[in-house]
Amino acid sequence: METLAHLVQVNGLIDDFLSLSLENQKKSIVQWLNNEQIIEKLMLTDDELLNKSSKTAARIFGRLKLIKNNLDIFNKLIIAETSSIVNVLAAFLLLKASGNSVAEKNTIIDIVTLSESVKDLEELPNLISELIDDPIYRKHLFYRQKLIPMIAKSDTVRRNGRGAESSQEQALGKLYAMLDQFKNKYPELKNLTINGFSGGGAALQRGGGRVTEVAHNHGRAARFYGAKTLGPSLLTIQGHQMQILFSPSSIALQTLQSLVAQNLYARAQTELKPNGEHYVLPRRAPKGYNERKKED
Repeated sequence: METLAHLVQVNGLIDDFLSLSLENQKKSIVQWLNNEQIIEKLMLTDDELLNKSSKTAARIFGRLKLIKNNLDIFNKLIIAETSSIVNVLAAFLLLKASGNSVAEKNTIIDIVTLSESVKDLEELPNLISELIDDPIYRKHLFYRQKLIPMIAKSDTVRRNGRGAESSQEQALGKLYAMLDQFKNKYPELKNLTINGFSGGGAALQRGGGRVTEVAHNHGRAARFYGAKTLGPSLLTIQGHQMQILFSPSSIALQTLQSLVAQNLYARAQTELKPNGEHYVLPRRAPKGYNERKKED
């Protein structure tokens, strides 16, 4: 947000953007996003002037300009500590001002919300609902067809204690279960998938078990909240995942195959046949078990 504040300040749009209420921040960003003259003005920002205002803002804005020239490298923009729709709309404005496509057919960037505090996790389903109701975000999502909520596994626990892990599973599980709601409300999102993104601080990703179990855990959370399917689980390249990049090819291939297999297995355990039976029974489930049937 500070980068955007410096950007609009040096271009004479507003002196103190961060002093505005969230409602007025949102209103201003939407107006700027829909004003081609403003976008052109921001694209012609004087780099020296921005650097004089804030070296950090100049560095971030400069990196965003690199995306359009390296489309095979950049595919996600992760927004740390996402707590408001304003954070996402601000990211859209920064992308557009740096010459990147937003909410257009040739857009290549997935916007990733990163929730770290328990409060943000509890509000995540509401935030995503608000985002999908926003026409700019929804149009961008239409072209990408991937909704990626990221969970900061170790950061949340470090800040809130071990019990905070339940908030992470609850947030993801509720989101998975909301997929049909989004598709029914907005038919243009009929191909949308929700891909849980696990930050590399998870115990499973740092030697506390098999990294392929991440997909299984996402599937378990999805089924608990009544989701009918889930998209592939995403992981940062940390811990065990580094085997993909730095191990001999045989180990790298085996790791990739395991990750793919576990993702398929998690989805097969979650989706149901037309007759209501599981394609694959959830792990350790007794014969005839129906995870969605509530006991009286």
